Formats: sequence, C-alpha cells, structure tokens
Amino acid sequence: MRGKAMALLLSALGFAACNLDEGPTFTPSTLNGPFALQVVNGAALPAAVFDSANPPLRVDALSGVITIKSDNTFSDVTTFRQTLRGVVTTRTVTCVGTFTAVGSVFEFVEAGSLPDCGLMFSGQVSGTSLSASVLGVPAMYSQ
Repeated sequence: MRGKAMALLLSALGFAACNLDEGPTFTPSTLNGPFALQVVNGAALPAAVFDSANPPLRVDALSGVITIKSDNTFSDVTTFRQTLRGVVTTRTVTCVGTFTAVGSVFEFVEAGSLPDCGLMFSGQVSGTSLSASVLGVPAMYSQ
C-alpha cells in the first residue's frame, strides 16, 4: 500500500490568504484557476516523493495541477513514475473535493469515492504560490 499512499501524497492541498483586518480574504487569482506543481521535497520536477532500499521502490512526481474553483471545489491531477525492483510504471491520479476556510488556513477534503482519494490537507497561498506539506512531503505550486 506504500505506493498507493505515495500516489495520494500530492493529490490535494489547502491554501489561504489573510487580510489582517478582516480575517481570510481572497483575490480572484488565488481562488480560481490552476496551480502547477513546481517543487517536491525542495527539488524541481521530476522529484522524488519516496525512495526506499528495501524493497527497492522509488516514486517520483512528474507533473501536477490543482485547479481551484469559486464554488469551494477543487480538482487535482498528478502524474507519478514508480520504479519497483527495476520495473518502471507511470500513472496519473485524479481527485476532486471541497475546501473550507478555518481561520487563515484552508482545509481541503478529497471525495473518497475513488481508490486513490479521500485525504485531507492544508496549506497557504502567498502571491501566486501555493505551498503545503502532504503526508510530510513539502510541495510548491505556482499559477
């Protein structure tokens, strides 16, 4: 199940922007539109999400896009390359869900009806960048 968990790793993120006077506020550029995955674990794509010697398993994020919608829904499409004992496979994970504001942080909840979905994440938007730590792995997206 480790491969499945890693595939889920970048499948959803939360984000927020704050106005110190009025609590959470949003600008159209951060509330609507796509954020493209740029960096995972501090490295540009393709980047290792998981790497293990026993069993010899490596999961790399190849690409990803989170699309935020004004109706408090999102979709996330991430492509991974898995190398297990020298056998390389590529797969794309697509999840959808909803998000809610909790103070200055947004919580994203994936719909659990798909096999690789059902997780909850949070993060922040700064300008046109979205950052989050998903299952302990830091990721950075940009518009």
